[in-house]
Amino acid sequence: MRMEDVKELKSVLERVEGRLIAAGKIYGAMNFAVWSSIMLLYYVIIGLLNPSWKFNLVYWPAGFMLAMLFTGKIWKSLKRLGRLTSSPF
Repeated sequence: MRMEDVKELKSVLERVEGRLIAAGKIYGAMNFAVWSSIMLLYYVIIGLLNPSWKFNLVYWPAGFMLAMLFTGKIWKSLKRLGRLTSSPF
């Protein structure tokens, strides 16, 4: 292998590593966005409709289940990314 080939390979691997790190951060941001959206929707509904206290008994368990569904999908993608890169996610 020539020295130019080694330098090019190193450059490609550094770019791939940077993209993988960025993907991990994007997955974390998506998880935060899901929870933020659920909380924001709650405050919008409370502000516009002013429902009774019973609304909380329905909204938060449903919101929690929905968030856990999305978080599970995000986690599976992050685990798959970790397997592909052999990093300990």
